[in-house]
Amino acid sequence: MTPPEQAQGPYVIFDGTCGLCNRFVVFALRRDRSQALRFVSNHSSLAQQLLASVNLVGADAETVVVVEGDAALVRSSAMIFVASRLGWPWSMLAIFRLVPRFLRDWGYSLVARNRIAIFGRVGECARVPAELRQRIIE
Repeated sequence: MTPPEQAQGPYVIFDGTCGLCNRFVVFALRRDRSQALRFVSNHSSLAQQLLASVNLVGADAETVVVVEGDAALVRSSAMIFVASRLGWPWSMLAIFRLVPRFLRDWGYSLVARNRIAIFGRVGECARVPAELRQRIIE
């Protein structure tokens, strides 16, 4: 059930209608000099295929997921992975790997629960500038 496009990953699956998530995607797209990261809205069929390929079917919309090959990272681990791929100075955020995951994920969940109230909803990938949308799949 692995899509052929998966070889091009890593894929970052995000909530395409969340204002904070869209800002995060624009931030990452502008700083991903290698253009290696692929972004996929969790509302797309590709996202569902990718989640199924790593046994995360039904992952909630509050969770950012990175899928690379047959492995997946979720929540704070996914965010640290993305930051580590963005180059200096953002790659320094990888130091948070030293913080126990249950603490990182607690902070992640706190933000995730309140993100819509604070940042609102947007149309599917509405805040992503046209020149960057080509790097968002589906």
